[in-house]
Amino acid sequence: MRIATHIKLFLTLILVLIAANATIGTNQINRITQHLHVVVNENFNLVKQINLIIQLQGQKALIVERAIRISEELNFESVPPARRAYMLNHAKLLKTGLHRLTEDIRGAITQTQSILHDQVQKRSLQEPLKYVEAQSFLNEVDKAHYAYNKLSAAILTNISNESYVLSLQDVEAIEKSEAVLSKTLKALHAHVDLLSQDAIVKTQQERELAVRVFKTSLLASFVFSLFMAIYIIGRISRPLADLTDAARKIGAGDFDVKLKTVRHDEVADVARAFNAMSEQLAEKNKKLQTQSQMLKENLRITEEQKKDLEKVNKEMDRFVYTVSHDIGAPLMGIAWYANYLKKHALTKLDAKSKDSIEGIVASTDRLNKLIKDLLTLTRLSRIKNPYEKVLIKDVIQEVLDRTEFPIKQAKAEIIVPDELPVIVCDRIKMGEIFYNLIANGIKFSQKEHKPVITIGYRLHEGMHEFSVADNGIGIDPKYHNDVFTIFKRLHTYAEYEGSGAGLSIVKTIINDHGGNIWVESHEDEGARFVFTIPENL
Repeated sequence: MRIATHIKLFLTLILVLIAANATIGTNQINRITQHLHVVVNENFNLVKQINLIIQLQGQKALIVERAIRISEELNFESVPPARRAYMLNHAKLLKTGLHRLTEDIRGAITQTQSILHDQVQKRSLQEPLKYVEAQSFLNEVDKAHYAYNKLSAAILTNISNESYVLSLQDVEAIEKSEAVLSKTLKALHAHVDLLSQDAIVKTQQERELAVRVFKTSLLASFVFSLFMAIYIIGRISRPLADLTDAARKIGAGDFDVKLKTVRHDEVADVARAFNAMSEQLAEKNKKLQTQSQMLKENLRITEEQKKDLEKVNKEMDRFVYTVSHDIGAPLMGIAWYANYLKKHALTKLDAKSKDSIEGIVASTDRLNKLIKDLLTLTRLSRIKNPYEKVLIKDVIQEVLDRTEFPIKQAKAEIIVPDELPVIVCDRIKMGEIFYNLIANGIKFSQKEHKPVITIGYRLHEGMHEFSVADNGIGIDPKYHNDVFTIFKRLHTYAEYEGSGAGLSIVKTIINDHGGNIWVESHEDEGARFVFTIPENL
């Protein structure tokens, strides 16, 4: 039999045992509840009614005692007429009260008889006998109450008829009747107490039986579950130990280990799968060893290529420096001669010669700037400064200090927020970004307006998002992508100076940081450059 079938059977039997225990417990609780219902509801109502009868009878006894005292006082001749009239009126009130209490007691007795009758109908053949006895006690109470009521009513009637003489025999008869009534009431009350105690004893017996049955059922369930658990664990633990040992051997490099597959359960399936895996690992291990040799050879070749590349880079650095120097030296000569002519011979030349000299000076200046920007781009692509935690507010302040003269000359206003983050980046290159964007904002300002450059920041979807906005001439949306192309200019050199490499430099730096840059602008409406740097760089 498969282990899954064992486990399913075990769980099914556990559920059956739980259901059986729950059923047994529920039945016992129901029986206990029935007995408690007898004590709490039925017997409690009986006691309540009997106590009511006793209470009302006590009130009647007080009225009768008061009537006897009135009769004795009226027998004296010296009673004043006013006092006599008061006593007679009081006797009438006592008679009314006695009649009301008699009706109340009669109603309580009737209610008690109804309760006992209902209980006799509900009980089994043995139990009704005790309730029939209670009915007998109640009948005795009814008779004694009738006799007592008859005597007490006669006393008040005689007083109302102004017959005040009350013999010793009358008093004794009333006291005897009251004693009989009290005795029967006590007997009834004691009998009902016995009924309640019997119900409580039966409830206790049912509780003890329920506890014994439940404990026995739980013990049997526990023993059976323990046996099944040990059996199933034994079916699983030993093969798992073999599997663990085999796995350790494979981890140590022994791929020839095999497990026994004689059983027909899930463990045997695992063993067969393990053996197949072992064979595949052995085969792949051979392939990995071959590939490892190939990788070592490739790594050796890569190291040699790396050395060659470093050599080429060094040669390239020397070449760039030589080219820039060889080009820069003649340019400096041309610029020097042109400036000399401009200074010493400009007044002796005609207009065309003057324009030519001015063109030579401007061209050499522009070419010098182009060479510097080319060197900057080359340096950015090769030089990798270490990344560090940088407070952006400090970087911006360094840029503002660097561009203090252009800002004052253009009377520009730079708005920097108070809250700027600390990010991980190349501090030097980050300064180049803000330098180029702020310089462009000043350069491409509208002539009739003071330049206002606003720096913004927010953290958005795991990216530090910065913005540099100006109120300058703006950019037509169709040129938004072109502005990041190297040496791409939207205006002539005469209109705005520069080589057109600034935004290309900015884009290169941001791409190296894993971010992105774009522009939001329309012509004559200013421009807003937005760039992002990853938060988890």
